Amino acid sequence: MGLRFLHCADVHLGKNYNQGEERYLDYFRALDSVVEYAVKGNVDAVFIAGDLFDEQSPSAQTIVLAAKSLRPLREAGIRTVAIEGNHDRKKRTESACALDILASEGYLQLLRPDIENQSLGLAPVTNPVEGSLISINGVTIAGLGFIGHNPEKYLQQAAAQLPADTPNVVLYHTMVVDKEDSIGYGYCLYSEIEDLKGRISYLALGHRHTRVGTKDEFDGWVLNPGSLEFVHPYDFRQSHDLRGFYDVTLQDDGSVSAEHIPTKKRPAVYIRVDVTDASTVAAFTEAVLQAVEDGLKNESFERSPIVVMKIEGTLGIARHLIPKAGLVQAILERHDVLHAEIVEGTAARKTEGELLLIDPTDLDNVADRARSIVKEIITSEAIAPGREQELADAIIDLKERFATDSYSLKDEHYIDIRKALHEFASEEDPET
Repeated sequence: MGLRFLHCADVHLGKNYNQGEERYLDYFRALDSVVEYAVKGNVDAVFIAGDLFDEQSPSAQTIVLAAKSLRPLREAGIRTVAIEGNHDRKKRTESACALDILASEGYLQLLRPDIENQSLGLAPVTNPVEGSLISINGVTIAGLGFIGHNPEKYLQQAAAQLPADTPNVVLYHTMVVDKEDSIGYGYCLYSEIEDLKGRISYLALGHRHTRVGTKDEFDGWVLNPGSLEFVHPYDFRQSHDLRGFYDVTLQDDGSVSAEHIPTKKRPAVYIRVDVTDASTVAAFTEAVLQAVEDGLKNESFERSPIVVMKIEGTLGIARHLIPKAGLVQAILERHDVLHAEIVEGTAARKTEGELLLIDPTDLDNVADRARSIVKEIITSEAIAPGREQELADAIIDLKERFATDSYSLKDEHYIDIRKALHEFASEEDPET
């Protein structure tokens, strides 16, 4: 019989709840496009591999709109199966979350494993919110949710409990990587799970916001569709095609065919602005506005776009002088854009070149050069006007004290340094 299903994740409903209704609704529109595709294609099921919601306690309006988006699946008899992600999992102090509400009303089946004493247990579902194993068209589906620590260990435990006589799909909100130096919280190293190929026919991932699996990465059985919409400012610099959902057919023999379907997203323009020659606020402002003008020139959009400006080069002004609010307002007034945002990126403050030319063998001068660099940074940021050298000396003295093999918080020299720094911290700063 086989099973045809859609695999999506990282929907993030409720994002931008307080930042404009149009952008807030974009995430529901993205989910609506998946639902429409599912109904039109008469698929068997839709799997949501975590982070349907953007937060653990979404607003009542967000939950109501989520139900509205999922309703056509229920009406069409299409099974909707979901797991928790790191954003929308239930709080430790509560027994349920927003996903439980949708499940109890029949909008989805929530899969949640039992984990106790570092041991994961899978159990057949007994109602819409209890259990972690379900069968659809002879295919076993297991849901693990988000597990931050040792996710590969728990996947191994889950695989050992899967039936050997059916194709198996596992929904898991984790990021699989192939290099140890890429490992982080909620990440899984592929070499630790590659022996599960065959026991698991299809590992349906969430968590990573760009797709995995379209070029047979990880031997073709580990797939992540990416988010349905752009979620973070830096997402906008990447291709729209990296985010969407998978249309998957799983045969009775466990063989898989999957096609990645990019979703239609809010248009976005990512503009890099080199401000190296802007030595005044006026010049900085002009550089940004001109870059936006050039970036939007001759462009046409179905919907008002989002504009993200990444500041690059060498800053000629102090960071606290960057007129972000004024620039955003000017862009919104000059152009038909929904939202504008400035990210500082790799832009660095100007420093005197000769201060950085330190001979590593000339150790006697390293501390003096360090004091000079710190003083210049303090001066450029307008910190402690007239007392820059005092603050620089105190900072370097403290650094050198911590670098010694032994020190005590009761040491007289340490106490003197602390008093010196405390004096600056106690001064009123109109910028904070």
